[in-house]
Amino acid sequence: MPAHPGSAEAWRAARARLRDEPPPRFPIVMTNFMTPQKVQEPADLPSLPEIGWTTTTGFDQEELDHLRRLQYCVFTGSGRFLHLKETTIGEKTMSEQPDENNLLRARFEDQRKRKFEKDKARKSKDSCSPWPVEAWQAAWAASAADVKREPRFPIIITDFLTPQNVKELAGLSSLPETKWTITTGFADKELDNPEELQYCIVNGYAQLDRVERGSIGKEVRVWCEGKKIITWSAHAEAQKIDGTKTTDH
Repeated sequence: MPAHPGSAEAWRAARARLRDEPPPRFPIVMTNFMTPQKVQEPADLPSLPEIGWTTTTGFDQEELDHLRRLQYCVFTGSGRFLHLKETTIGEKTMSEQPDENNLLRARFEDQRKRKFEKDKARKSKDSCSPWPVEAWQAAWAASAADVKREPRFPIIITDFLTPQNVKELAGLSSLPETKWTITTGFADKELDNPEELQYCIVNGYAQLDRVERGSIGKEVRVWCEGKKIITWSAHAEAQKIDGTKTTDH
């Protein structure tokens, strides 16, 4: 008898297919320092990256009074992007650039759904399949809900960034649950004297951005949910300059 579409075996197969999703892409703004040649070296690209144009923008639905036109290229892969952030000094910039990662995810989900519907139709006609169409529909709904789950980001608890402050900055409905972890090194390296830290989780890029913009701190690499992840550790409230809050990475 084949595995039920909602069984553990079916979910493991679904997760394996998700690992085939294209790697994330990150825009890098060109500056007097960050030239295409400088981007090519840490990314280990065979040639200079392609350059495009964009304009700055505000957070969420906000727009800036004075837009800046900027050149940028695209970095593929989170590992290379984190290495570039650690070896340079700069700041985050919001820009009007198509979210290619979301477009790729939507295309991937559409292809996956078409294959699912095709397999479901075939199995509904196959007398040896013991599972009705309703079971496959329920399994697809559960699988689709899992795919659309927002990313989770750890936030280090400090004397300043308490669970209460995280709740207010991120706009949470209740105090976040806290857990313990340890600091770690880059790639496969570990620290000789790892530090034990308390952390909580925020969901989605919007909550993470609100916490980072509302505080001054630094990025710390820790173990979280079985993976090495860059976290945010803040020690003070962000200072307001010209009506906007700034953060010190």
